Amino acid sequence: MLEKNKIILVRENAIQQPDKVNVGVNWSAIAQKKFFGLLPNWEDVNLDICVAIFNDKQDMADLIYPAKLLSSDGAVYHSGDDTTGDKKRGADEDDNEVITIDFAKLNPNIQQLVFFLVSANRQDFAHIPYSNVRIYSGEAQKVQQLFGQYNISAQKEFAGKVAMVLGKLYKEEKNWSFKAIGEGLTSEKLLSTVSVIKEKFLI
Repeated sequence: MLEKNKIILVRENAIQQPDKVNVGVNWSAIAQKKFFGLLPNWEDVNLDICVAIFNDKQDMADLIYPAKLLSSDGAVYHSGDDTTGDKKRGADEDDNEVITIDFAKLNPNIQQLVFFLVSANRQDFAHIPYSNVRIYSGEAQKVQQLFGQYNISAQKEFAGKVAMVLGKLYKEEKNWSFKAIGEGLTSEKLLSTVSVIKEKFLI
C-alpha cells in the first residue's frame, strides 16, 4: 500500500522497462438508504481522472481528461469517461478510468506528469464510499506489475474537497519515479486545479 509522499521507482533507464505504465482509479457510487429493506438507491459519482503534462521548463505541454483522450504525441491516452461509479458494495479490481503512458512515444522533453481527479458533480471525497488509485504496468485486465495503490476517499480530511492531486510521475536522470500525493483541493474547475498544481507540486 502506498503512503502519502512515498516515492517508487517505476522505470529504470538502464533496462528500458516497462514500456507502458497505467494509473487507474476505481470508485463506487453512493448507496442511499434502502427502500423497505430492498436494494439501495444509488447516487451516481462522476470522477474524472486527468493528467497535466509538463516539459523541462515547467510549461504545460498537454492536458488529458475525458474530453481530450489522446496527447498530441500519442504517448498518453485516457480510457474514457465513467459517469456513474460502481453500483455494488465494496471495492473490486476493475478500474473505472485509466490513463496509460507509452514511454516509447513520449516526447523526450517531457519531465513531469501530474495526475489528479475532479469530482464532476461536486461530491466531496469524504462522502464517496471508496476510491482507490493504483499504478501498474501491463494492461488494466492483465496487470504485469503492481507498483502501489492507495485509498483516497471516505476520510474526514477530504470533507469539502472536490478535486484531488493523486501523484506525479517524473523523470530524474532518465529514470521515472512516481510520488504519491493524495492532497484534496477545493478548486472546482479543471484549469484552476492545474494552476494549483503548477504552484505547489512541480519539482
